[in-house]
Amino acid sequence: MDSELSRTFLDGLFPEGSRRLATGETAPREMRFWVIRGKRGPRWIVPAHPAAGLAALRHWRPFDAASRAKWTLLMAAYRAGVLGAVPGIARLAIGIPETADWSHLGWQGVSAPQPVVHVGTPSANQRLVASLVDPETGVALAVAKVPVGANAQARILHEADLLERLAEEQPGVAPRLLFRNAARGIATEEAFRGQPTGRRLTADHLAFLDRLRVAGGEISLRHAVERLRPALDGLAPDVAAAISPVLDGLDAPAPLPAVWLHGDFAPWNLFRQEGRLVACDWENAEPRGLPLFDAMHFLWIQRYLFSDRKSDCAMEALRTQFHLTEEDVVRISKFYRVATIAKGGMEDPNYVKFLMGSLRDE
Repeated sequence: MDSELSRTFLDGLFPEGSRRLATGETAPREMRFWVIRGKRGPRWIVPAHPAAGLAALRHWRPFDAASRAKWTLLMAAYRAGVLGAVPGIARLAIGIPETADWSHLGWQGVSAPQPVVHVGTPSANQRLVASLVDPETGVALAVAKVPVGANAQARILHEADLLERLAEEQPGVAPRLLFRNAARGIATEEAFRGQPTGRRLTADHLAFLDRLRVAGGEISLRHAVERLRPALDGLAPDVAAAISPVLDGLDAPAPLPAVWLHGDFAPWNLFRQEGRLVACDWENAEPRGLPLFDAMHFLWIQRYLFSDRKSDCAMEALRTQFHLTEEDVVRISKFYRVATIAKGGMEDPNYVKFLMGSLRDE
């Protein structure tokens, strides 16, 4: 791991006085891990003992075939206790003080939690997402988010604010906030115990989006367009020049139903729990947005990643559900793409290029 990530992993997740052990070194109390690398550095840091790790990793399911095949092989090796023999897997050991205090993560269990850590993509918003497994029960009870990138602390605390507001306004759609450490930019939320959803928009997805309506709330495309315009000022001149005319053509004053926006409504953030959908990762959420915006993200991000159009048939049901015209749907689709381009394409320049190309093709 690079020095900054290593420091954050040690100082951010572990109690004060913890230290990284040298190869071959032992300590009276220690935790040992395997580091699984991705294309751009460490992706997972999992307990050396698979029982704790698998309690959290059962929720993880890569969606493209190649990644899924690789992950299946890695998990088979992990279950068999031979993950360390796989090329590229690194060892990591942390010595823990005898009087370790995990309260900085909001942990209240009798025994120390066993962290299972997903490492975010390197960026200014990078964070560690640690599922905290209770060693007594083998169940992941909480998820702690620890900042790495320069902007991550503000985003984590912003999401914590949104989770508190969602608990009041839209109970049951998001995890409950359990703890906030404002000084360190750490927030801990409840862990989901359901199963990931698939890649199709189903009746459950439609019901979830309907639950996000703002009671009595309205919004127009005109309002959404004007709210977005300042974001164009920070774009490269050629990008701004390309999307500004598209935005001008979306200036429609008709009132539409206002909804809470999730902001990253995608299969990897959605779970079925107790018979209904719930969503994690609300850091891009907005309390008042356009209907179908989240559905458009669900479709377009998968067109980009997987080159398919599997969920188009559900859009007509959504159009009827929100009493929209066909022209409304076309405009919201264009607005989603312009807004996503203006806000950096989910931190993916290639997604920006893909969306730009789709607008040119129309």
